[in-house]
Amino acid sequence: MTTFLALGTGRVLAESDAAIRGESVARPSDVSDLWSVAIDKDHPSHQVALEALKRRRDHAAAIAEASQQVLGDAGAEARVSELLVTLGYDPMRSAVWIRDRYWNAAMGKSEAVARRHARALAELAKTQTGAMEVLREMLNAPLNRFAQAKRFRASYATGRDAHARSRAGLVDIVGGLGPHAAPMIPDLHLLIVEPGPDVSARERSELRRAAAFALGRIGPKARLALEDADRRGVVEAIHGLLLLSDASDELVDDLMRRLELFANVVNRIEHWEEEAAICNRLALMGECASPATPQLAAFLKQRDPASVSFAHYARTLQELGPMARRQAAEILSSRIDAQGERGRKCLELLGGCGVEAEFLLPRLLAEFASEDMGRRRIAIRAVGEIVGDGAEQPGVLTALANLLADDACAGEAAWALSQYGAAAREYSRDIATLMFEAKGDVQRNAFAEALLNVGEPTWATDQIQRLLDDGKVRSDYLRDSLQLEVDRKRRIPAARTTAWSSQDAVADQSK
Repeated sequence: MTTFLALGTGRVLAESDAAIRGESVARPSDVSDLWSVAIDKDHPSHQVALEALKRRRDHAAAIAEASQQVLGDAGAEARVSELLVTLGYDPMRSAVWIRDRYWNAAMGKSEAVARRHARALAELAKTQTGAMEVLREMLNAPLNRFAQAKRFRASYATGRDAHARSRAGLVDIVGGLGPHAAPMIPDLHLLIVEPGPDVSARERSELRRAAAFALGRIGPKARLALEDADRRGVVEAIHGLLLLSDASDELVDDLMRRLELFANVVNRIEHWEEEAAICNRLALMGECASPATPQLAAFLKQRDPASVSFAHYARTLQELGPMARRQAAEILSSRIDAQGERGRKCLELLGGCGVEAEFLLPRLLAEFASEDMGRRRIAIRAVGEIVGDGAEQPGVLTALANLLADDACAGEAAWALSQYGAAAREYSRDIATLMFEAKGDVQRNAFAEALLNVGEPTWATDQIQRLLDDGKVRSDYLRDSLQLEVDRKRRIPAARTTAWSSQDAVADQSK
């Protein structure tokens, strides 16, 4: 039976190849065999089958044959959806076929497959108005379409959330069309303003967020829709507005006004992503946003170090210039003695203040003797970040070197020493010894990276090559990355030598 099928498929493909050359035309009964080969990208006759399918005139029959060929195979159905986009078949027939398979996958247990169908339909919608209408129909599908599915009959809440996830996924794919999705602006505007009564509070926020991002990606044509949603008090609209915004003093003022709203009115737990988005936008503006420093510092003082927003404000200040980093360091220093996670979080954030936190080095060095191993390790890394930014203070290098003898934090100490570069070269042999004696790949890798930064280049690369040759690195990924780094380090001196030799040769010829 298998031999017969193979011979049959081979005959069909031979005739299809002949059809491409204009010698004959593939018969309708052979289309199913062509689909099976076209779906398989690795088949040697894949391209021949595609060309034969493109020559088909009876699109309805070809699509019907595809349905029979892939019935029950979700992955193959998704592949057919993708092929329908490239084959140039009747757009509405293709769009309807893709839509039906999308719903089968979305209401089943194949959300990833459903996304593949939706992306194929979106690609078709770039050039076909009918496909865009089908996409709109899918986006606005009522909840009862999901509620009636067998999988969700036992739990209304499960069906409701699956429906919301499906819509959010479609919205994201629509946004990926960029300006091509301009016809969908009214639908996205309606979705961001009122996602519907049958949506949970959590899913409502996710839907609005997805719609805002999609509108922002569509471009300036969507600005009015986003501004209207913003005027209606839809907090999530900020995501789209930020995508359309340009750096300016007016933008800084507007963002600070919004942050003040978060501080005083809005539930910050529900909308922490919007608060983070504003902080990230200010951070990207860098010193252009430095006028916001006093207000950001005030917000940082108000926040609990255990909250997510505390880290957002601290990291934003660290991007706004030296004065802002100094203020952040002073605020953090007042809280590093707090117990538990709060104190550790402040210690961790101090490193990002760089050289502006140099005045805190004595306090950080005192943490090296802490009984709390977590605080000790965080303090070591913070010291490394501060000295790596150019801070200089007597005794720091020696204190870090002494920690190499402490197995519990030797890896962090080696990393911090590596921030000194060649200035810590006298400790390179100690680091190499620890590298060979390390018990695990993670710690061994930390010592190897430190050695590359601290040691004399040729000697350091030789030591790491020896480590690799001895088979001490078990992880394939770490072994490959270290080998690449060794090869890169060795090529640099070789390239310089070649360049100098060429210059000498030219000089000799000129004489």
